[in-house]
Amino acid sequence: MIAVDTNVLVRVITNDDSGQAPLAARLLNRHDKVFISKTVILELEWVLRSAYKIGAAHILKALIEFRDRPNVEIEDEAAGRRRLGLVRAGNGLRRRAALGLGWARVSPCDF
Repeated sequence: MIAVDTNVLVRVITNDDSGQAPLAARLLNRHDKVFISKTVILELEWVLRSAYKIGAAHILKALIEFRDRPNVEIEDEAAGRRRLGLVRAGNGLRRRAALGLGWARVSPCDF
């Protein structure tokens, strides 16, 4: 299993570098298991939204495509599925807040 960095996923989604994009795609396809941490997912959303000005629908589609790849394992996948559900539903939340909330843990503390 390999773990990938945000930059690898950005290259695959944006195809912004004719030299690196095909290498990044081959890297994802070459390995039996590819691990994506939740930190990478959150950073990926931020980079695509703020630096590349990619819209929320396209970002969500890309995240779902990565999640559905048979060789990809996303950290805390159950929470990731909740996160994508919150983003898809909208729930009146800003999309980036919904991404983070999907991984929030319920605390036994009183507020």
